[in-house]
Amino acid sequence: MTTEVNSPGDPSIVGNPVLRQVSITNWPAASTGIYFRVKVRVFNREGFADSPYLRILNSGHPKDLPSPVQLNEQSDTMFLVTLPQVTDAKNGGSPIISYSLEIDDGEGGDFIVLSGLDSVLMQTEFTVSAVRRGLVHRLRYRVLNSIGWSNYSPNLFALAATFPSQPLSPYLK
Repeated sequence: MTTEVNSPGDPSIVGNPVLRQVSITNWPAASTGIYFRVKVRVFNREGFADSPYLRILNSGHPKDLPSPVQLNEQSDTMFLVTLPQVTDAKNGGSPIISYSLEIDDGEGGDFIVLSGLDSVLMQTEFTVSAVRRGLVHRLRYRVLNSIGWSNYSPNLFALAATFPSQPLSPYLK
């Protein structure tokens, strides 16, 4: 099936031999996540020629992430966290290619990227040792698809602490 995306007499294209970019905006309804083959046909007085096909995925940024990081275990020196899996309904029509986890300094400062920003990372379980004893840290994550990064998840607030140790037995003086 072939769909022409501009009319033969389109004034933005006809008579413009230096044209280098055209926007396709009339995608079929419910086509997110579907690949399309696109080609360019050029005309002159002698006839026409077609370009090779280009494969395009109709997709968008991953959707907002409703689930925060899940805290599985905590102590005064580390957090064991899991990032929720991003489902097809939230991936924007393009598979997720990386997860990124961030933590703040425990004093409400800037977030620090712990993983996933500079390399493709599909890991979703982490042992976070960049915690400061007695402080509440904020953790968040986001995901990457072929279009770009999602917005951040809601923050998870985690206290770097454990139960106190058992006290010594009382004694009489």
